[in-house]
Amino acid sequence: MNDDAVRTMLMYGESIGTLTKHGLLNEELIHDWLWVEGLWARVGPAALRQRARFGEPRLYENFEALAAG
Repeated sequence: MNDDAVRTMLMYGESIGTLTKHGLLNEELIHDWLWVEGLWARVGPAALRQRARFGEPRLYENFEALAAG
């Protein structure tokens, strides 16, 4: 991936998603604070391309799950 801004947002979203998944951040707080669905809508297609490229379906899965929740 050549876009540093997209890569940064994917890593940020995945970190937030992982912390939320493990109960270290409150999901309600995250959805009140961040527009997770909108962020995923913007950078999710790049995440899906990376999954296909590397053959790793778990890439950015916590970000995607948070956006879907």
